[in-house]
Amino acid sequence: MMEGLPDKVAIIAGAGTGKSALLRTLALAESKRRVLYLTFTESNAYEFAEGVCGEVGAIPNNVTVMTWYSFLLVHGVRPFPLKTIPERIDSCVLPGGKVRQRRGVHKGDHDYYCPRRGEAYAARLSELMLACDGQWGGEVFGRIKDAYPVILVDEAQDFAGADYDVIAKLVQSAEKALVVGDPRQATYRTNRESLHRNFSNIFEFIEAKKLCKVDRDSLSVSYRCPEEIIALANSLYVGRYPEVTSARPRTDSHRVFKLKKSKVLEYAATKECMALTWNGGTVVPDGLPRINMGEAKGMNIPNVIIYPTGDMKQWLQGDRVDWAQETLAKFYVAITRASETVAFVID
Repeated sequence: MMEGLPDKVAIIAGAGTGKSALLRTLALAESKRRVLYLTFTESNAYEFAEGVCGEVGAIPNNVTVMTWYSFLLVHGVRPFPLKTIPERIDSCVLPGGKVRQRRGVHKGDHDYYCPRRGEAYAARLSELMLACDGQWGGEVFGRIKDAYPVILVDEAQDFAGADYDVIAKLVQSAEKALVVGDPRQATYRTNRESLHRNFSNIFEFIEAKKLCKVDRDSLSVSYRCPEEIIALANSLYVGRYPEVTSARPRTDSHRVFKLKKSKVLEYAATKECMALTWNGGTVVPDGLPRINMGEAKGMNIPNVIIYPTGDMKQWLQGDRVDWAQETLAKFYVAITRASETVAFVID
């Protein structure tokens, strides 16, 4: 565990800097207080649980692992329901974008939060939780505070909109809280609602609201990526975030390559490789393992073979690119999976 870590802190964590190890250490250090670990995706929750089990054999009784939507349903919406929604909310629906407001429906109405009885819009679950808490005079977050004095929020860059307000209340009410993530790796979003769009990420929000310290230094040394690779990744976000350094010094060996499609199999035959593509529509040679760039987040891959999109190719050729945020984040994720080499397939 890092010495001198405040009881409440938000940390911007670079790729491969030990974020997962820190979260496990903090959770396992709490032998008496109950800990709630929160993250957006099921895969990340699984990885955290597997990591804890790998260290101590099982999830301790005082540690609870939950995905975000499950948390909002179980602890945010059901215990103290809104008067306009008397039925139990059993599930949530994913609209895929911003919820389309129906004519005559206003915030607070049943149909603002629910497309049908027993279901809620996932994108508005945080808003619904806040409405429940307001109606019940703070009982919702008071109950969570009593149940979980320690809150750990992982992959915080994935949260958006009213999630920020929920996380703010969690941080304020907890005895101990850590919010950690990397805005450079924002490949997912919990919702597309417009609330708090003036903040580019949750760390800006936390700083503006003075919720706790935003630490940019404690997790800024990558133990995964060699210097040549992390330097390439840093160049995607020049001036926007402090640079991540490498604990592995530069060597005479080349770490970054360009490959012709005709040479991919020959190259992959000499190394443990995986291809990273934008989606499943990209054709890779038979026998070469493949995964989408966004889905590779959290993985450690010795030798990465990237099939770049048009914008990525332009950037690699030295041209200026007006990046879409999702494209930039996925490119950063793809590069920083590599612990040995990165090769770009460019004909």
